Amino acid sequence: MRQRHIFGTVFTVEAAIAGAVFLAVLGLLAWTLLRHRGVRPPADAAERSERPRLEAYYAGALAAFAVFLVAWTA
Repeated sequence: MRQRHIFGTVFTVEAAIAGAVFLAVLGLLAWTLLRHRGVRPPADAAERSERPRLEAYYAGALAAFAVFLVAWTA
């Protein structure tokens, strides 16, 4: 059964990526909570809350990871 041999390698890579993403999200959450703790948002916060360029980079990085995982698994 060739699939059982491949599963160990794929699982290791996917677990490492999942751990890194979890740590990154946890770190960003902690940084955001500590940075914005007790800070009142400015009057123009509604205008600055939309950041399409940053969201585009995030979507691109997410898509790249998804393509990598699909290619690695297949």
